[in-house]
Amino acid sequence: MIFTVCIIMIFLGGLLTSTDLFVPLTDYSTAQMVGVSNLFGIMFIIVGLIVLFVRGMQVGTTGMLDLPSSDTVKLFHHRRGTNPNVKVLNGKLLDNEYIVVKGKLFKDTGGGFRIAGHDCRSTHENIGFDIPEWLFDFFYQIRHKFGVRNKDQRIELAQALSRIHKPLFNDRKLLELELNKIPLLEPIMKDELKKKELLDMGFDRISKLELLCCDGTTHHHEEVESFIDSATPNDIDTLVKQKTLNEQMKNQNYKAPGSTFNYETLIPIFIALFIGILGAIVFMSYMGSGV
Repeated sequence: MIFTVCIIMIFLGGLLTSTDLFVPLTDYSTAQMVGVSNLFGIMFIIVGLIVLFVRGMQVGTTGMLDLPSSDTVKLFHHRRGTNPNVKVLNGKLLDNEYIVVKGKLFKDTGGGFRIAGHDCRSTHENIGFDIPEWLFDFFYQIRHKFGVRNKDQRIELAQALSRIHKPLFNDRKLLELELNKIPLLEPIMKDELKKKELLDMGFDRISKLELLCCDGTTHHHEEVESFIDSATPNDIDTLVKQKTLNEQMKNQNYKAPGSTFNYETLIPIFIALFIGILGAIVFMSYMGSGV
């Protein structure tokens, strides 16, 4: 909605600033009308651009307008807290399948999705690797079907389920008796609807914590643990220290000619000059018409 309103304001501003192209300046009153129209047009354009820029910077969506690149990724980064926010960050791919962004380092697991050609990933502030969608779905189903709330409970439940005895002829009553022996499943077994959903999975799937996820593939607990162990970057500190040391050595020993000037500082200057020139043209046209 905000994007649409801003585009409409910019469009209307462009029309108002071009009023003198359609209205002949025959007398002083006409010149006044054109001057006021140009003034409001400039205001509409500035307000529309400011709102678009501010909202884009707040959520990080301005980076989605860039052209796709093979060495950059867009991270949908989840922050923790009572009211967590997701922000789009620009990440850079390093060697050894790592992603670096604003002092953070994530292990690249090779998953993700694409938006308008951009390679996108989901990351979390407390997790050292980008999270594939099937892993989100797996943890959600574990919490819904088994009542598991954290990693320790999940590991404890997996160990308990691996020790249950397979009932003869897949008898549901015997399977229910085995599950009733597990304290973590007590709230689930007291809920008739959730108990029925759990027993419908069968012994083989329950004992392995095997779930059908959103990617159309069945994943189980051992696979998830292997994935986490292989994806967790154990050498983050080493990589960060190495990068910091390399940057310090580069700054001390090398100095490329002209590299100290940041051309990005020219962007707001050009914008200010453009607005000033546009305002001067409108003012001069207004004053000239009045004479």
